[in-house]
Amino acid sequence: KKLKIMKENKIKQENFVLTVENLNSPVIITVPHGGIKNNAGSWLDLLFEKRVKNPYPLKNIIKGEKVVIGGDTNIMHIVADIMKIYPANLVVGLLPREFVDYNRFVPKVAYADKSIRKYYDAYHNSIKEIITKLESREEGDGIKLLDFHGFGKQPSNAVEYDIILGTNNGESSPNNINRTLYHCLKDD
Repeated sequence: KKLKIMKENKIKQENFVLTVENLNSPVIITVPHGGIKNNAGSWLDLLFEKRVKNPYPLKNIIKGEKVVIGGDTNIMHIVADIMKIYPANLVVGLLPREFVDYNRFVPKVAYADKSIRKYYDAYHNSIKEIITKLESREEGDGIKLLDFHGFGKQPSNAVEYDIILGTNNGESSPNNINRTLYHCLKDD
């Protein structure tokens, strides 16, 4: 099974971004905080300045974006299991979140060290390249982007969730893929 997946995909790691390209799939999985864990990347402070949280919580919100330093634990394990079964396109930001937050768009929130910008841009450019290639195919209008994150705490103390589909109240899922995925998973 592993050999089949490897043959179907183009795999590269460049600029702290792991990209797996399979243009036979309309699915793109992104993992912005699941690469190197903060403690495993402690040596990177020789190269880059870390992002830090302000001790005053309100000062951690800049232009509507919140400074978050903690990474997403075990997300890559979940994504790896998915990729073993379904060879999708994949983009993983490998730098620890204490150096860069690939899911923030205000530069001051995304990174503290300006030399990280090229790695931040490489992550977003990898996603754009795959989207452009998929759009050029005949079936280009069915592209699905799934952005994987972990949760430090559950949104409700009364229920423990295995998966949370965040769609900004349906805004980021205009074709109701969230409901389709929910029903597929519920039926299994």
